[in-house]
Amino acid sequence: MSSMNEGHIESNGDNFSLIGINYGSCPPLIRSTIFGGETDLSIILTSLNSEENKSVYGVLTCDRLEIYFCKSVFSRVQLDFFNLLAARTNLDPRDLERVAYKLSGKVALKHFFKVVSAMESQVIGEPQILGQVRTCEQISRSIAPASIFLNHIFKYAFSVAKRVKNETKISEGPTSLAAAAIRVARNINGELTSCNGLIFGLDETAIFLAEQFEQAGVKKFITAASAEFKSKNPNVLKADLQLEAHSQLIANSDVALICNNDTNYTITKKMVSSALRLRKYKPLFIIDLGVPGAVEPSVESLDAAFVYNLENLEQLAVEGIEKRVLEKQKAEGIILEELETFYLRPPNRDIGVLAREIREALENELQSMLEQKPNLSVRDACYLVLKKFLHQPLKVTRELSENDQLNSETEKLIRNLLIPQNGDKGDQNEF
Repeated sequence: MSSMNEGHIESNGDNFSLIGINYGSCPPLIRSTIFGGETDLSIILTSLNSEENKSVYGVLTCDRLEIYFCKSVFSRVQLDFFNLLAARTNLDPRDLERVAYKLSGKVALKHFFKVVSAMESQVIGEPQILGQVRTCEQISRSIAPASIFLNHIFKYAFSVAKRVKNETKISEGPTSLAAAAIRVARNINGELTSCNGLIFGLDETAIFLAEQFEQAGVKKFITAASAEFKSKNPNVLKADLQLEAHSQLIANSDVALICNNDTNYTITKKMVSSALRLRKYKPLFIIDLGVPGAVEPSVESLDAAFVYNLENLEQLAVEGIEKRVLEKQKAEGIILEELETFYLRPPNRDIGVLAREIREALENELQSMLEQKPNLSVRDACYLVLKKFLHQPLKVTRELSENDQLNSETEKLIRNLLIPQNGDKGDQNEF
């Protein structure tokens, strides 16, 4: 049950606290144990939330575990959190505490705004983080007692993240070789869901890129590989070495990953030229994974052929990272602005929490009345409870009148609050 005075907690952020462990704060063993799939946010929050701890919210992603709560219960939540996490992971709670970060007040608030805005992610600007935090907030709200304070902070953080996204380009530009390749492919071919892929030869990089392309929407990859590979992987296509066969395979593909299997060029200008005729010169994206190159350099002279090697893609990734770092500086300025604004802006009142508090107060008073006077009928008990609840509003109204402060607008507000209006049947689900 939520505390009746929880809504009166100061909203300036000084009461906000968090404890966290992330990809950068702990060694590989702890990192793999916590983020290896055994940690369950629902179980953690169910265990942490108690009448003593009040409301504890949390965020769990593939590389971050953080819990959020009011500073007044810091010591108790901290002890419970490390003991619980240790029990679930078979790790020493002292080891967990040593790698954790503990923040309160303005520092904690700034950190949280940066997390939600993808400024603390392994990849700056990671677009998935906002949706992940929203999901975790929903889980938290379903488990934790209602918290006006934490609800306000989460909602404000979401608005900060939206502003960062709209006013900066922190999520734009590739930051990895695979992301760069996919970005170029989309620029050439548009949406990848109608595209086919081809792998000539085979190595680990080609397999990885093919997997990334398939996740990005490419329908399927055909592999032209050695007989040995074919025997181990019967679902791939074994191509012969004839020009016509090579050209046909290329013609049927929109993204071609080319590995170097020998000292000769795997893909020649003649092959690609023939393939482009068969494709009616529909653009073709070729990634040369060979070291040395597996694609004949003259292929780049063909108008509809776009050839990129590993160095080209890596350069795009570096440029993407550099751009995000520059945009991060802009985002930092937004965070600082919003941090100051937060301290000046009162929290939005959560009417749902207020409604539940009123309902619980009524139910508790009625139950207490019936326990104290068991011979009372339910009707008489309801009358006495109503009389008690009306006492304070009527007292305040009387004092306003005596002090000549009861104007028409105030009187109208009191009437609307206490007296059902004509035609108002009430909302059965409101309380």
